[in-house]
Amino acid sequence: MLALARSHVTMGQLPAFPDFAPLDVSHRDSIEGALATEQSEVSELNFAEIFAWHEVRQTQISDLDGALCLFITRHGKRCFYPPLRTCEPAAAVRSMLLWLREQGEEGFVYGLTGRQAAVAVATGDLVADEDPDNADYVYRIQDLIHLPGRKYDGKRNHIRNFVRSYDFAYAEIDPSALRRSSIFSAVVRRAWAQRPARLALRIRPFMIFCATTRICP
Repeated sequence: MLALARSHVTMGQLPAFPDFAPLDVSHRDSIEGALATEQSEVSELNFAEIFAWHEVRQTQISDLDGALCLFITRHGKRCFYPPLRTCEPAAAVRSMLLWLREQGEEGFVYGLTGRQAAVAVATGDLVADEDPDNADYVYRIQDLIHLPGRKYDGKRNHIRNFVRSYDFAYAEIDPSALRRSSIFSAVVRRAWAQRPARLALRIRPFMIFCATTRICP
């Protein structure tokens, strides 16, 4: 585990890199504001996703000369999401990775698009690796509505099994539903922490496709 420096709050109430603060809901405006300036093509880079998994991924946040840095754990390895709110993404990536190396970890930046990776690699001192296991997926809307043909047999079978096995109803989300979903989320997070490999296959959602890569110095 890295020894993170104590918090030193700067613009937007974020600690200055390399200090970090544990992510919490108060950081929503900072993250959504950063994403609004350049909408990410990677489905995981939205506040709902980032916050939903912040306990499992031990997400921490920092400000690097105006760039918003999100430091996470994926499959036991510490890494960064791509820097947000920066005019010099390659320089921010390099700073983050050099800091990780100073801590004795190789590390990487997770979830870059092909375009972002090309910009970083053009500096000459970063390397990009394709990451097909974490690529997003794209489906035609009408295909997901109607699930036609043999290639959607599995999804139709899931639906039939669910309908046969459970009593269910559609309902509007109200405060009581939010409380129940919070309890369910807490149970899932505890189970994930204990048995990550098994649960990963069962609850990972489909995502919009883009060529995700990781970059290491």
